[in-house]
Amino acid sequence: MHAATESTGPALDPVAERDGGQGTPLRLRVIIPAYNEEGNIGHLLRFLANYPAASRHQPVDLQVWVDISGSSDRTPEIVNMFAQSWASLHVLDSGAREGLLRALNRMLAVAQGDLVLRLDADVQVGNDTLDSLIARMADRQVGIVSPRIQPAPSPSPWVTRLSEAEYGIHHEVSLLSPKTTVVQLFRGVPLTLRADSGVEDQELQSQVTAASGRASYDPASVATIVPPSNVRNYLVQRLRTIQHLILHRQRGYTRPATDSPRVVGLAVLGSLRSGRVSVADLFLFLTLEGAVRLMARLGMPFRTEGAFDWTPLPDTKCPSWGTSALSESPSGPAGPGNETFPRLMR
Repeated sequence: MHAATESTGPALDPVAERDGGQGTPLRLRVIIPAYNEEGNIGHLLRFLANYPAASRHQPVDLQVWVDISGSSDRTPEIVNMFAQSWASLHVLDSGAREGLLRALNRMLAVAQGDLVLRLDADVQVGNDTLDSLIARMADRQVGIVSPRIQPAPSPSPWVTRLSEAEYGIHHEVSLLSPKTTVVQLFRGVPLTLRADSGVEDQELQSQVTAASGRASYDPASVATIVPPSNVRNYLVQRLRTIQHLILHRQRGYTRPATDSPRVVGLAVLGSLRSGRVSVADLFLFLTLEGAVRLMARLGMPFRTEGAFDWTPLPDTKCPSWGTSALSESPSGPAGPGNETFPRLMR
């Protein structure tokens, strides 16, 4: 990397630092835990394969690791099909599902680079999203950054309303106290996530900020995530998430600043002022959230499933993303059963 001022350290923005795009490549490493993600993993891999050529950050040395351990759908077939024609893709498979944190640790152990990008396998991102996140890392005081998360429309209009209220509050929380989740770009520092931490987003953010710099939020860049298809499964998903947070604290982990009543209260007020979420939808979400939190606490003594290895709800897996926000590719629309997945842009 080229040197910058002493106050900022080495810059990571090749646009400003490299002559004609011929400088030292930015070593970008991507890690994707992919348990039964056949609906979106092909789209995501195709986007990543095309990204180095399309990025405004040049040159980019991209390497991708996907952990498919325990998958019982077509995820292994799709990922291995890509790996046959894409040398930068590395597949990890322990042979059994061992939990998200262990999958992340396997990939963190081998993904050595300037920056590491953790992606959930059911999200959709674009070139502008990644370019903007990388530009944020030119500030050496920043250790980890995430984009704004927005929900895709659900088949259920009620879930769409609930999800928009939830992520509207999430956006306001992140403006007050950066909260990284789902898509996390961070410096390539040695990390080992504690297996009993449960909430992997918080654990990753906590370790990175302790080692290399503060968390940052980039609301101008957007990642899209699919919500459940019906209200029942939405509530079950919220119940499981809240139970994880309760277990997280019961095991001795501190409450993050982003989960404090003050920050959440100010975020709700910010959502009301912004007008992006209606008063009715905020009231509906907060009412159901309160009921779910009560159910979570009452149900904790009767939990029989493993603490941190529950299986995601099947209907939260996107069956097939549209192509509108994807990078152009000669393969055309892709999805499970489309054998043109590996046709990558060169």
